[in-house]
Amino acid sequence: MKKKIAFRSLIALTAIYFVGCSVDKNTALRRSYHNLTAHYNIFFNGNESFKAGVEKIKLLPENYTAILPIFPEETDAAATTSKSDMDNSIQKAVKLIKMHSITAKPARKKSKSGKKGEKLSKEQEEFYQKSEYCNWVDDSYLLIGKSHYYLHDYHTGMKSLQLILNKFKNEPIRFDAMYWIALSYCGLGEYSDAVNYLNLIKADENYPKKFDREIKLINANIYIKQKKYEKAISELDTVVAMTKKKKEKIRLQFILAQLHQKLNQNSQAMDLYSQIIRSNPPYEMAFNAKINMAKSFNAGDENSDDLKNVLRKMLKDDKNSDYQDQIYYALADISKKESDEKSAVAYYKLSITKSTTNTNQKALSYLALADIYFSKPDYINAGAYYDSTMTVLDKNYPDYEVVSQKAGNLSGLIQNLKSVAEQDSLQRVAKMSEAQRKTFIESLIAQVKQKELAEKNAGNNNNYDPFSVGEYGNDNTQKGNWYFYNPTAIGIGKSEFSKIWGTRKLEDHWRRKNKAAIIEANENPASGDSSGKITNNKDPNFYLQNLPLNDSLMQISDNKIINALYAVGDIYEKQMKDYPQAVKAYEELLRRYPKNSLELETYFNLYLIHNKNTGNTAQAEKYRNKILDEYPNSKYAKILSDPNYLKKLEETKNAIDKLYEEAYTAYKINDFESVLAKTDEAFSISPDNDLKPKFLFLKANVIGQKGDIEQMKEILKKIIADYPKDEITRRAQDELAVLESGKYDPDLYKYNENAILSYIIVIENDQETINKIKFKLSNFNVEKFPAMDLKVETKFLFDTKMLLTVKSLKTKTDGLNYMNSINSNFILADLKPGNYEHFLISEDNLNKLLKLPDVERYLEFYKKNYQLQE
Repeated sequence: MKKKIAFRSLIALTAIYFVGCSVDKNTALRRSYHNLTAHYNIFFNGNESFKAGVEKIKLLPENYTAILPIFPEETDAAATTSKSDMDNSIQKAVKLIKMHSITAKPARKKSKSGKKGEKLSKEQEEFYQKSEYCNWVDDSYLLIGKSHYYLHDYHTGMKSLQLILNKFKNEPIRFDAMYWIALSYCGLGEYSDAVNYLNLIKADENYPKKFDREIKLINANIYIKQKKYEKAISELDTVVAMTKKKKEKIRLQFILAQLHQKLNQNSQAMDLYSQIIRSNPPYEMAFNAKINMAKSFNAGDENSDDLKNVLRKMLKDDKNSDYQDQIYYALADISKKESDEKSAVAYYKLSITKSTTNTNQKALSYLALADIYFSKPDYINAGAYYDSTMTVLDKNYPDYEVVSQKAGNLSGLIQNLKSVAEQDSLQRVAKMSEAQRKTFIESLIAQVKQKELAEKNAGNNNNYDPFSVGEYGNDNTQKGNWYFYNPTAIGIGKSEFSKIWGTRKLEDHWRRKNKAAIIEANENPASGDSSGKITNNKDPNFYLQNLPLNDSLMQISDNKIINALYAVGDIYEKQMKDYPQAVKAYEELLRRYPKNSLELETYFNLYLIHNKNTGNTAQAEKYRNKILDEYPNSKYAKILSDPNYLKKLEETKNAIDKLYEEAYTAYKINDFESVLAKTDEAFSISPDNDLKPKFLFLKANVIGQKGDIEQMKEILKKIIADYPKDEITRRAQDELAVLESGKYDPDLYKYNENAILSYIIVIENDQETINKIKFKLSNFNVEKFPAMDLKVETKFLFDTKMLLTVKSLKTKTDGLNYMNSINSNFILADLKPGNYEHFLISEDNLNKLLKLPDVERYLEFYKKNYQLQE
């Protein structure tokens, strides 16, 4: 009996072994095998890998200086931390689908009479109509979608999730797919699409009620990102009440408290923070709850001293040694609310000093100081602190662009103020007698040596930077000071250093790998660098090398001051809207340099400021009359004397734009006479219009098509000589080079219906981007076109451009289908529109493009022969 059982078991195992690897036939035995092995051999491991990645994200430190994210996986750090686990999860899921997907229909059972065709039950009908018979394939598609979401590869993930909605649209898993698609759209910032999928879930009367809480969480997340904090609070209040897990509930309460604090609803925020502290949360959360309670303090509250005492007590606790920057920041906030600006500034500076690892806190402290100085206004200090802010500020900070713009504006302002100061100080020394200059420079060198000695004795190895001047470097003040002695310049230099080299330990030869091999330069300081500039500040020639000691150099120095003062006024006026300071700068320019090259523009800017902003009509009229009297034929005089002048200019511009569009359209269809006619008409309306080089380029090509190569050359040379910076000039140079070589062919590109094609992407020469797109193309080719044996290669086009080529598409139909599939599958979604071109091209035409890298010219040919059929 036992032998019979063993024999039957062996037969069964053998049968399973022989049928297990095949999915061509759909039998109960095969389904059992594939379901069993798919689940326990592959899906289990993939899902465990996914869960491991999620757990790693939970261990990441929180950024309490900002509103905590509802979904921590949306941070950049989360994608990086979970990458290996999520990649492994995707790999397992793809393997399961390839090995165990059963799409073949099972054979229909015969009736007892041996005949087919008996009516099936509803369950049987549904069974035979299924598109997939392995129970773990739909779960694998979901796992792929979720893993790509965690990797922030949202478009790729949504493809798998959409496939679930197409293949398993009646299965319960459709709700999970819609939920993760909504999350993916949130990750992309496409909130209306996310809401649409949430509504699809709720519209189905059979949707699982577990999604009620999850939908509200996503809604709250969207409202926070849209800064609709009141609505976010409403959703989160409900979610908190529905949440059972203590740790998750406390975290959501913390977010709620932060939202109330953001709306200055400080009493509600403090109640929630108190509740969190009583709930025994992790130490870091409890600490930040206490800090935020202090920040929620309202000016005029009686308990400010109590709060400050609590914070000072926290400073003495050894457990808080790594958090002192946050404590000082909270103390600064209280002082600021109490209008004690001096104490606030001191505490913010202490916060910066104590902030050694928490760059988020350091950024906020820098920013707070920058805002204080900006509001005074003290733009020099504000600019230095905004610059420092930008070296450590997270790009996900809500107002990052606003801060960046302020920093940029002030950086430009400070650089121009420095330029004025530098040239003033150089001119002052240049105007001294030779004996005075020698004495002055000797005194500077003595100061350098004295400072070096003092620093050596103090153990300080910082370099000495001398410079002190007034805001506009007024030539009547501070006669004895020198350009290189400005503390603000030092601060700006430090922030520029950090941008380039990052935060580095203060040590000698920090840029060198092998410091031991370096000769001690301080022992024998060189007098110059490789550029010939003298760098030794104890050499008198160091101070003489930039002095404007003759008339031509003095004129160059004056021009630098003129341009810098005008730029200062322009930044104050147009970027910072600080009109009093703009007037001050412009008037300083006119006072110091009457009849300068920018006098007309300065008059006009002062007229506009007084006419539109200050309301000083007398000053506005003064500068209006100066323009009309001193520059009667200028465009500004025409604007002031003819109210319709600007309208006429706009009409002319529109007419020229329309003519160019018509000329370009005519050129594409070989209507050369119309091209010439439109060009002549444009020149008759405005001989020097902004599009003149482009009209000339069209004209040159038409003349070339007609066979007059010499005239074509002359026009191209004129474009190159007269318009060196126009975007069309590069193409003119390329065409002229071909003409000069004798290889010009007006019909350069040839259309061949039967040619084998390549798909081309013209992309910036950035290796990281190229590798990423190349990888996506390779995977796409394997997944979508496995039978075509497509190869992905890179080719150099010119300095800044590369070609990604996909070979070989056998027919034009194959090429057009491939390109349409690229578009519909979002393969190039990571590339910004306008930063790339893509098209189909034959091998012969590709060789011509590589020899004459004029992409625009090929695109004209391509649009006529391929694009209309895409």
